[in-house]
Amino acid sequence: MKFNLIDERWIPVLRRSGSIERIAPWQIAEAEHSPLRVQSGRPDFDAALLEFLIGLVQTVFSPKDGEDWAGVYEGVRIKPELLQKKMEPVRDAFWLDGDGPRFMQDLTVHQDGPDHKPVASLLMDDGVSGDSSLFAKSGRYEAFCLPDAAAAIMTLQAFAPSGGAGHRTSLRGGGPISVTLQDEDLWRTVWCNILSQKALRSIPGDLSRDKSEDIFPWMAPTRTSEKKGDPGISPEQIHPLQHYWAMPRRYRFHFEDGVGSCDICGEVGVPVVRSFLSRNYGANYKGPYLHPLTPYTDVKPGQPPNPKKGDGAGLSYRDWPLVCLGGEARIPPRVVDVFQTEERWRTAPVRQLFARGYAVDNMKPLRFLEAGLPVLHVEEAFLDQLQDDATKLVRASEEVRRTLNQQVKAAWKKRPKEQPGDVQARVDAAFWDQTTAAFFDSVRETKGALEKEDAEERIAAKKRYLQAIHQAALEVFDELCPLEVELGPDNLARTARARRALLVFTRPDTPKLLTAVGLAVEERRAKRRAGTGRKGNPKEV
Repeated sequence: MKFNLIDERWIPVLRRSGSIERIAPWQIAEAEHSPLRVQSGRPDFDAALLEFLIGLVQTVFSPKDGEDWAGVYEGVRIKPELLQKKMEPVRDAFWLDGDGPRFMQDLTVHQDGPDHKPVASLLMDDGVSGDSSLFAKSGRYEAFCLPDAAAAIMTLQAFAPSGGAGHRTSLRGGGPISVTLQDEDLWRTVWCNILSQKALRSIPGDLSRDKSEDIFPWMAPTRTSEKKGDPGISPEQIHPLQHYWAMPRRYRFHFEDGVGSCDICGEVGVPVVRSFLSRNYGANYKGPYLHPLTPYTDVKPGQPPNPKKGDGAGLSYRDWPLVCLGGEARIPPRVVDVFQTEERWRTAPVRQLFARGYAVDNMKPLRFLEAGLPVLHVEEAFLDQLQDDATKLVRASEEVRRTLNQQVKAAWKKRPKEQPGDVQARVDAAFWDQTTAAFFDSVRETKGALEKEDAEERIAAKKRYLQAIHQAALEVFDELCPLEVELGPDNLARTARARRALLVFTRPDTPKLLTAVGLAVEERRAKRRAGTGRKGNPKEV
């Protein structure tokens, strides 16, 4: 049995014809019934397999610069056979089995007294229950076919959370968010996420380290990290392309003779993997890494940037300034930044990106997050100001959301047993959902006002947004805390007081919200609130 991930048809895709089938990586370029997207049935596999394809094409087919990138996008579609030929030089790094180097598997772990673990342990959500966004059910997964085994180990190495003593997290930490630009089919989606050689030089690493193991760490014995005070592996010790192929965990599949049924895809009569060898203290990636598909924030001077992680609040437009625009202390994914700075949007009509990843609590996945967010094409002259305005809109939303949460809790204070589930989670989800359209409308209106140099329209757009989030907060409150006679006098009065407080503290003309969106209140407005003056008008600051 010899299974090579360049040769074999193992990646499940949805074709334009509507059929779902497995393809080899180079077949993403097929024009007839072209593959539209990866479709494995598990969203975490889909995210990891798309990263696999992007990383592979980036490794073997990097355009020289933005002009070269545009030439490939606009020109005659690349032939699958040509793409296959470009992948041939790295073919030996993509064996899934065999006695030598194996894809994403430790070369020498079998010599170090490893543990044997069931293959289900590769699933990040194995044994986790109680959340419909997770996909595995405990005890159900005993065997993986080779394609799903490859997808599982790619997923875990790319997104690895904390795993106990010495079980290292991914190069991006535990549970990072993966962001990819989306185009009309799989080949164009992959190509839109490819950096030029010029842009690749901005990714931390040493371009002179061009040995196979500097890119594909499984091609040599792992640099382990069991010694106390281990300094870890810094970007200077790897080629920048290893960002796509980092391998923090020391795993190696244990293959047995015979065939079986795959508990993920249901395929029968195929070679399967039931267990793997495992040893802790694998590669410990430390330092200022910047994965091209993940946004980061600068935390403190002298500290490495912090990759965006999933959290219990999910993904929403509150993350959009970081993911799409960047700005002070915010670093968008390099692929998104290059799409803007190289003005690729003039060539590729990309309108959306996807952000995906697990929200984790140390070793435990909480939920899997997915969000489609619009891509805005912004002239460089207006980018800084739009970054600032979008951030201020989110700031106002956070103020209103916090107030909404406080007042919903106040309304339910004396009736905890009657509360409809996790009230705060419901409030947050409903508020972000109901204000999404208003946020992006306001961003587009602000962008238009900046381009026209229309200061009055820019102010008006912000005021309309404050009105929209005020109204949304009241609607969410009324849905969760209806004023009904059946509540009884005390609860009815408490709910009415909470609604009144919400109405007052989220009004569009409150100084706190006006300041949040960058509109100041004239001094006489403050005097009026103190009872000594007349109403003032907001102005931009």
